[in-house]
Amino acid sequence: MEVKTVGVYGAGLMGRGIAQVALEGGYDVVLYNHRTPTLEKGVAGIQKGFDKKIAKGKITEEQKNETLGRVSFTLELADGSAVGMVWYWDEENGFLFAPEDSSVTGGIQVEDGDISPYVGLWQYEAQHLWLNIHEDASWEFLNSDQGVTYSGTAQASDGGVELFFEDNGDTMTLIAADGVLLDREGNQLVPVEEIVSTGPYFEENALSIDGVVGKGSVLLSGAISNYRADGSGYTLGDAYWEVTVDRDDTHDGIRDLEFTAVCYLPESSIPLFDTDFTSKVFSELCDYYTGVVFPIPMDDDHLRYSFEWQGEMQEAEFFITRTWEKTGDWFYVFTKHFNAYLPAGYDGLIFAAMPAPNSYANQLEWDRIDEEKVLYSLTDLPSLDPHSCLFFPMG
Repeated sequence: MEVKTVGVYGAGLMGRGIAQVALEGGYDVVLYNHRTPTLEKGVAGIQKGFDKKIAKGKITEEQKNETLGRVSFTLELADGSAVGMVWYWDEENGFLFAPEDSSVTGGIQVEDGDISPYVGLWQYEAQHLWLNIHEDASWEFLNSDQGVTYSGTAQASDGGVELFFEDNGDTMTLIAADGVLLDREGNQLVPVEEIVSTGPYFEENALSIDGVVGKGSVLLSGAISNYRADGSGYTLGDAYWEVTVDRDDTHDGIRDLEFTAVCYLPESSIPLFDTDFTSKVFSELCDYYTGVVFPIPMDDDHLRYSFEWQGEMQEAEFFITRTWEKTGDWFYVFTKHFNAYLPAGYDGLIFAAMPAPNSYANQLEWDRIDEEKVLYSLTDLPSLDPHSCLFFPMG
């Protein structure tokens, strides 16, 4: 049988991932889900995936439009007769391929699965926010004081659980993977026995705020990595970091923060190579209260993250520009300019100037972690001692 159309039952994270792969393979795709909110998220998720490819120059707008013209979405797919190949959800084995001689019917209701595997207390990793799912399929998000921030009902779906918010009608899909739950941005919820309240991460771990914003540059030892294209000759050098605030306003419930971080690379920190080489410096944004890092990969200039603050999930959005230039007596000056949009009143943003990894292999691992664009802790970076960083408080 020549397969021309692929059917996918379930429009959650895994379902739309399979749909996108099939589209890229040249197939027509029918994506089914019996709930409108989930189907709408599937539509938006697939489009966003192709928009990212355009931003990275992998496809054109015309190619995106042609590809998306081959996908259709339905709430009422009675059987698999309209498609040449069908993937469907199996509660024990995940997504499975349905052979052509099998009968896949609309009776497959992935959202009506067993909620019991998800009953219990889950914590957003490294954050002060917990999800409690009950046997009657009710749930609530709790803060460290065990106050309820959100609540609703839950249904097992697409290899995880879907949360329905009772106050605003929103939905949230969590995917089960290796004993944890993942939200749409890849943040992990891990099973825990009880709610344990702790103080701010920086206080609990005795991390000093050594950088002073707007008061000149500060020396950071081992801030620069220098290496050849193949990673050989890996050496470290010192540099100076300076952070200034350009604008800090609040309007419409948003803190609008503009700031600039400058790294000065002295010539004495750059070795003499006999071939082309690379010099690199390292910095991140992180949260004072939870210690999570907002990854800023080198190739990205617009990032958005969800994080916990004051017992609720908040949004942080960053726009970044970068420049390298020779100025004055410095070998190079590297500038990162940020426009940050944060919750009004949020005072936990920290700019972290970091010493370079101790090896080229660890630098590649740092880059890999950053490229995942998932919140992580400073202690997740191999060879990094957070106490060796320069931390600048952004107020």
